[in-house]
Amino acid sequence: MAQSKVGKPTGKVTKAGRQVYKTPEGEEVSEKSVTLFINGKWVNAPSIWNGKRIDEDGVERLLKEGAIKPTSVHDTKEKALDAAEKRSEELYNEGGIVKAKQQTKKMLEEGGMLDEGGTVDPKSGNEVPTGSLQEEVRDDIPAQLSEGEFVFPADVVRFIGLERLMQMRQAAKRGLAQMDAMGQMGNSEEATMDDGNDTEFETEIDDIISEVEAESQQGMA
Repeated sequence: MAQSKVGKPTGKVTKAGRQVYKTPEGEEVSEKSVTLFINGKWVNAPSIWNGKRIDEDGVERLLKEGAIKPTSVHDTKEKALDAAEKRSEELYNEGGIVKAKQQTKKMLEEGGMLDEGGTVDPKSGNEVPTGSLQEEVRDDIPAQLSEGEFVFPADVVRFIGLERLMQMRQAAKRGLAQMDAMGQMGNSEEATMDDGNDTEFETEIDDIISEVEAESQQGMA
């Protein structure tokens, strides 16, 4: 999967909640939609993922992995291209981009995002933390967990963003697969890759964490 760094974060986000980057040429971009023909349909999807520009093969792979989602699906290429152009206009029209600092501040202020924090859920009797809804603290969905697994509460998922969490998951899966190929999982005799390449591990997780920390600090400034 070929990828290259898009540019520097501008501190802005689109109405869709995507980070806006400034390219070396001075262009501000957030998605750079590509149109692909997949399973008999024309699919629009973002080619910018975690601050990097992904080639079309990579976008198709990420779609299949569920790491990214299509922005629209159409029967004809013409309709798909029209939809991509309309989406771009909607994302960047007046009011379509807001400062990440402003968005985070609003989210952190009383009720800035969907929030029933400080109340008590009448059904379960559980207290609702800031950033959560009453229905999100009822513990009414059975969960079968294994040793070492961890569940994020709803308020944390909302703050970090489901897309970022999915990106972190996919980055971890790729890193583990690479470690396995290098024989670093207790299988040194089965190594198929030189472990001298371990400095080339992708740094998506660090980048995502840095973005979340930066937005949090801006929101509290």
